[in-house]
Order: sequence, then structure tokens, then C-alpha cells
Amino acid sequence: MSIPKPSVRDDVKKAIKDKRPSGCKNPGGAIGAMYKLVVAKEWKNKGVEARLLSETFQDLPRVKPNWDVVYVWANPTDHARIALYEEYKFIKILDNKGKFEAVAYARYNK
Repeated sequence: MSIPKPSVRDDVKKAIKDKRPSGCKNPGGAIGAMYKLVVAKEWKNKGVEARLLSETFQDLPRVKPNWDVVYVWANPTDHARIALYEEYKFIKILDNKGKFEAVAYARYNK
């Protein structure tokens, strides 16, 4: 994860702004990117990914108090991963199907 992300594509910035829910704590604060959430095969389906997400977002206000949003790209056919992101309050902000088969999800600081 990188917060702040050094460069954010214009279409992602626009989607972040357009999809922002009301009640966010730091609109205009740091935008972060989560590059990949990967665990070893033997730890799959044992709650490790969920725990990593949970603990990351519990600790994030302490280490990056100015964070506004964290986004991640996902394969639109990876329904399990998308369900995990949605369970942890990520919302779909951008659909690039046809360009490079990815969708962007973001979690806002609320």
C-alpha cells in the first residue's frame, strides 16, 4: 500500500470525487493505492485476507491521519475478491472493462 500514492490517473481522481459518499472525514486528503492483497495458497479461505484488511484499516488513522481514500484494481471476474472488498466497505468507482479488464474499488475514510 502506498499513501499518498505519488501519481493517480485523472480518471481515477475523477471517479473518487464523483463517487464520494457524504460524511467522509478528509475530502481532499491523501489518496492511497493498495497494489495487491496476496496470501500463500495454504492460507487461502482461512480469513487471513480479511484480517489483513481489517487490521490495516483499524491502524490506518494512526499512521496516516490525513488519509482520504484507498483504491485498488480488481479483476471483474474475481467475485470472491470483490466480495471481500465490498465486505470491508470498498465501493466500485470505475469500470475499465474493455480497456484492460479491471474495475477500481475505493474505501473512503468515514
